[in-house]
Amino acid sequence: MKVVVTGGTGFVGCRLINQLLLDPDVELIRVLSRSGDYANNRNLNEVLQTRKRADCTFEVVKWDPQNVTDELVSALEGTDAIIHLAGTSIFQRRWNASFKQELVDSRVNSSRVLVFAIGKCTQRPKVFVSASGISYYGESGDKELDESKEAGDDFLAKLSVDWESEVAKAEEYGVRTCYARIGIVLGPEGGALLQMLPLFNWHIGGHVGTGKQWFPWIHADDCAAALLFAAKNSSVRGPFNDVSPNPVTMKEFCEKLGEATNRWSWAHAPYFSVRLLLGEVASATTTSLRGIPKVLQDNAFQWKYPTLDEALADLLSHQT
Repeated sequence: MKVVVTGGTGFVGCRLINQLLLDPDVELIRVLSRSGDYANNRNLNEVLQTRKRADCTFEVVKWDPQNVTDELVSALEGTDAIIHLAGTSIFQRRWNASFKQELVDSRVNSSRVLVFAIGKCTQRPKVFVSASGISYYGESGDKELDESKEAGDDFLAKLSVDWESEVAKAEEYGVRTCYARIGIVLGPEGGALLQMLPLFNWHIGGHVGTGKQWFPWIHADDCAAALLFAAKNSSVRGPFNDVSPNPVTMKEFCEKLGEATNRWSWAHAPYFSVRLLLGEVASATTTSLRGIPKVLQDNAFQWKYPTLDEALADLLSHQT
């Protein structure tokens, strides 16, 4: 199996590279990178040092996510799968009009570029798996959200809709498409846990807002494994929620994290104070999203860390 990965040097991307190297069916991993280099990426280098196999070729190809080039077409030609994870983090900086456009360009436009490049291939990839977001559904209270539920109408929901719509255009070329509506990914080297742990270590950890909002978490290894699962299983098509089968509220998450770190979860931040600090993106911390991974369950995907207790036990064991 020959796999092309965008965003392969990022938090989830490094976990995906690890999963690909563990899979004996994978013979080629081709990472598309804007810099064309990974020498300074500590996490990816650690994965390669630990997992690299003689029977699996690993290479990095420079690409421009905003332009179709002959080099990009050549990089996709004759491969089996594209797993598209590239996209600017929504928490990278305070939102304004230009940064919102950057969020769109890095997701929607880069997907459009990949689809155009697929169309130019003689031997096209068989499947195109793209990241999307569980934020597709928007604020939903206690409603259980499987993949059949309608989209929300806030900025992140509309962004996810446009992102998925662009990826779906690859179907016109006979390419199976999947959109991973990824939840809150937990890992010691990135994501929400990395931001929250220092607060608990300093004895000032706690939930944001009421704490009643649903927190659709997933262990980083399970998130990456589900992406590869979708790429390899032809029965998975369209959207799938890349989340744990056991969501919790944010209050429950913080209480579990407090227990696991022997710290109290008490310093609860009112929404208005987080809004003052972060601006518009603060709404992403209080949106209630009770994601249910029905497609993965129906296709017998096996989570390694299905419960929060199991996930935290593993993740905190890697803390120094």
